Amino acid sequence: MRYARIFNAIKNEIWCIKPDMLQSMSTVLRSAMLGNLVRLEDAGLPVKPIDTASQEPGQVGVVSIQGVLGKYLTGLEAECGGASVEAVEANLVAAAEDETVSNILLHIDSPGGGVTGIPELAKTIRKIDSEVKPVYAFTDSMAASAAYWLASAARGVFVTETAELGSIGVYVAYIDESEWMAKEGYKLELFRAGKHKAAGLSGVEMTEEDRGIIQGQVDDVYKLFTGFVSGERPQVGQESMEGQTFMGVKALEAGLVDEIVGGIGEVVENIAAS
Repeated sequence: MRYARIFNAIKNEIWCIKPDMLQSMSTVLRSAMLGNLVRLEDAGLPVKPIDTASQEPGQVGVVSIQGVLGKYLTGLEAECGGASVEAVEANLVAAAEDETVSNILLHIDSPGGGVTGIPELAKTIRKIDSEVKPVYAFTDSMAASAAYWLASAARGVFVTETAELGSIGVYVAYIDESEWMAKEGYKLELFRAGKHKAAGLSGVEMTEEDRGIIQGQVDDVYKLFTGFVSGERPQVGQESMEGQTFMGVKALEAGLVDEIVGGIGEVVENIAAS
């Protein structure tokens, strides 16, 4: 199965992403599995050059975070709208080491993505900001879920009025196909060692204990997510971390952002002059 990795991720992994985007990814995947999408060669994603904006008294290095966040992405996953965690980190480190860059700006357009690598990248952002040079975040579109996790690590978050932020939550969705399989005449014969080994497998009834384990994993990631946001932005209340998103002014009122701006040019000018 050519698309097994993506299929498994959508079906089984824990996600920090806006649910509607994951649904869109599922639609693209189904199309690809039917042969309606040209498959790219599986290859590592190239690191993009850092954009720089010259403003006195210093230069701002702009690091783009665009697309669905994921670790060790293949070419196909990039085609489906993926953003490499490794590429973002490499660009961030390059900006930190660039002596001509005085400040770093994360330019975000992302609905979030997978959990793997996100807590570590957020800590890297925080470390660079506290020990090397200031890091700021900006979106004029979306910084949701895992993408907001990253944005919250910056010392300042700037947005436009119509930008969408938040979606602080975690979930995993399993589809019970056992009834459909029975109607189609399929019967699963399962041989396993370890009572939880096949939890979530199509055609296998999930026990309450299995459900508890999975819910516990989701709760653990959610606690990690909300704990990080609360530590970086204590003004954000629990009521604003229940999976909902906020636009512009509402995001400012909820404490998710620091300032509403007209665009990236204004942000660069403000940062350079700070």
